[in-house]
Amino acid sequence: MIIAESEKASGLPPETILKRVATGNGTETTVARVKNAYYYNISLSLDRKFVAFAARDQDKDDIRIVPSTGGESRKLTNNNDSGLYFSRLSWLHDGSAIVFGKQTRFSLLSMINGID
Repeated sequence: MIIAESEKASGLPPETILKRVATGNGTETTVARVKNAYYYNISLSLDRKFVAFAARDQDKDDIRIVPSTGGESRKLTNNNDSGLYFSRLSWLHDGSAIVFGKQTRFSLLSMINGID
């Protein structure tokens, strides 16, 4: 199981700690510390290999992934529009793509593929 934890109760805390929790004994292991990630946009792939999240850096949203075993995050998008927001992250069953919403004045459904 992967959980997200933050000291600040906000949709966009300055730092979120992603932890792996063993279901048998409850042992916690820190997977990553992510900056400015939206709590409601953190998603574990169904194959449990990656955690995807939307984060806001320098007033722009981007989608990033981090291995569920730990390591550095990798940016999948290169957003240049401060008025564009990413939401509703959802993995395809095989973990090969992420479907997500793009919000400006209206919502648009998009997909990132070729993740492996």
